Amino acid sequence: MHYGIFRDLYGAAYFVPQFPLRVSFPSTADYETPVYRGNLISPSDALTAPTITFPSADDSLWTLLMTNLDGHLQDTDAEYVHWFIGNIPGGDVIKGETIVDYLQPIPLRGTGFHRYCFVLYHQSKRMDFSDFKPNSKSLRSRTFRTPEFYRGFQDELTPASMAFFLAEWDDSVTKCFHKTLDQSEPAFSYEHKPIYHTPQRKYPQTQPFNL
Repeated sequence: MHYGIFRDLYGAAYFVPQFPLRVSFPSTADYETPVYRGNLISPSDALTAPTITFPSADDSLWTLLMTNLDGHLQDTDAEYVHWFIGNIPGGDVIKGETIVDYLQPIPLRGTGFHRYCFVLYHQSKRMDFSDFKPNSKSLRSRTFRTPEFYRGFQDELTPASMAFFLAEWDDSVTKCFHKTLDQSEPAFSYEHKPIYHTPQRKYPQTQPFNL
């Protein structure tokens, strides 16, 4: 799939979404910011948890995960979990069990666009996710690996749908690090090599000008 979503979530495996997963962030009283498949959303437009809707039978149970595929500070093969809701009854996310509180997107300054992915899993039974309850204010404890998670629950969880968006640094990321995570904000920059200029010559007749 484009953007390498399945590759970075499941390696060589993939699934076919069974229905649309509708995700929208509240922006104003009259407008919401929707999530499709790769559209750009600024972190300041995703400060609070989005509204999630999908078709569901009343007696079904679901798990919803939101992870950052590109932002881990120490391990390029790991993710950060930004939101984890389990045992969602009949598609009513508000009534689900909050395993990990929502954390806004935090793409670091100088690291370009980050992919934030929502994956919805159908549960075959009620699940115990007590081992996955980290300190929500600790970025390190939010370390997550989708392949390991799915291997542990593949008999009970079936991927059913997904949506994802891209985000790039803005001022709200700095505020989130200082006020929510209570830590200094990492930042990255690239040192460009100096541009090479050919030494000037006096009266360079018959000499090529661009070598």
